Amino acid sequence: MAAVFPRGNQATVGAPGRHRLLEKELRELQAAERQLDDLIQMCTVQLRLLTEDPDNQQYPLVRGRDGAGWVGGTRSCPQPT
Repeated sequence: MAAVFPRGNQATVGAPGRHRLLEKELRELQAAERQLDDLIQMCTVQLRLLTEDPDNQQYPLVRGRDGAGWVGGTRSCPQPT
C-alpha cells in the first residue's frame, strides 16, 4: 500500500503526488517572495523620495536605540542587508 501524505485538506498518494505538491508550493512561495521584494523596493523608493523632498527637510530622521528610524513620526522601512 502506498504512503499517504496529508497536507491541509488534501491527501496525496505516493511520491509523485508529493513531488507535484511540493513543486506547486515552491512556485507559490517564490511568487510571494517576489511580491514582498517588490513591496520592499517600493517602500524604499517612497522613503527616499520623502526624505529627499526639500519640503520634508524640517522632519529629520530620528534613530531609536535599535537603529530603526522614524520620519515625521512614522516608522521607516529597514534597509535590506
